[in-house]
Amino acid sequence: MPTTGRFLLDTNVVIAVLDSDQAAIANLRLAPEVSIPVIVLGELLFGAAKSARTIENAAKVERFAAGRSVLPCDADVARAYGALRHRPSAKGQTDPRE
Repeated sequence: MPTTGRFLLDTNVVIAVLDSDQAAIANLRLAPEVSIPVIVLGELLFGAAKSARTIENAAKVERFAAGRSVLPCDADVARAYGALRHRPSAKGQTDPRE
C-alpha cells in the first residue's frame, strides 16, 4: 500500500503492530509520520491494565507512543465519538471492547 502522506492509527492497527504483525509493521514503515489520537492511547493503556501482563503491556504501549505524535481531541471529536460509541447499544448489540 503506497503512501504519500501521514498515518493516523486506530487502536486495532497499533495492537497489530505491538503483536508483531508483519504486514502492519511493513505498512507503518511506509509512512513519513505516524500519529495516534489520545483516545487510542487511553484504550491501549486500558487494555494493558486489564491484561494478565499489565506492566509488560503498559511498557510496550508507552514505548510505542514515545516515538509518535499523540494528538489531542476537542469537543467536536468527543461528541462524534460519543454518538458512534452509543450506536451499537442503541441497536441492542454489545460493544466488543467491553
